[in-house]
Amino acid sequence: MEKKIKNRGAPPVPPWFVRELKTISPNLELKWMPQIQRFAVVTPCPINISQRGFMVEAIIHRDNNYKEPDMAVINELKRRMQEKNRMRNLDEIPQKMRQEEQAKIDKAEKERLDKQWDFMKKVYHFLNRETFVLPGEKDASG
Repeated sequence: MEKKIKNRGAPPVPPWFVRELKTISPNLELKWMPQIQRFAVVTPCPINISQRGFMVEAIIHRDNNYKEPDMAVINELKRRMQEKNRMRNLDEIPQKMRQEEQAKIDKAEKERLDKQWDFMKKVYHFLNRETFVLPGEKDASG
């Protein structure tokens, strides 16, 4: 029989369960929620949100009843964490698209400014150069 860890008024938890939680993520903790009589898997809140708070990643229950933490819970948490990481990667796709579009806009603006600069050089050159009339052409005034 395996020794179980006591959890301050909560049902005992197998010691391997806490170790397995840490293999999924070192921030995961098992917390007893006495108000609802369930275990919750939590992570600490970022410091800018709360210094002592936590975010609930999962509540362990079966058919709205108490469920002892077991390997099925570990497997489900692994699946959820993989899904969460995949969703983070999906968030990066629109960001990359915006960056690519901004790069195209910047390139187009640079090309426009270069063409405008070339045009203004030609206008300046035309305005400051003496023009002449080819021989044989008649003056329109006379």
